[in-house]
Amino acid sequence: MFEKDNVKKEMEDLRRTIADMEIRFSELEKKFAEIEKIKEAMPKEFCSTIKGFENDEDYQKLHSICTDIATKDESFKFDGNSEAREIYIYSFDKDKLHKRSMWLVKKTGIENLIYTIR
Repeated sequence: MFEKDNVKKEMEDLRRTIADMEIRFSELEKKFAEIEKIKEAMPKEFCSTIKGFENDEDYQKLHSICTDIATKDESFKFDGNSEAREIYIYSFDKDKLHKRSMWLVKKTGIENLIYTIR
């Protein structure tokens, strides 16, 4: 008899735990939906990847040009990956990002550069 009571108590505890978990899961689903709505409302930041550097000197030259631009223009945000020889430029304005990327690819005197915007 004592074992049956213990099993019944354990089963009741498990049912309560499952019910609590279902409530918590429902709460998390609602929060996730709220976060998704906020994400959709936020402006999207675009990224231009400039690549095709033939050597490290060309990469360093463009990185230096971007550094000079960033010190003069606060809206110019960039990052670099020297191992992959890629420069990343960021903007919320896709047209401005395209113009900046095109200028860097065409006007810096570095050959064979290409860019893609995501």
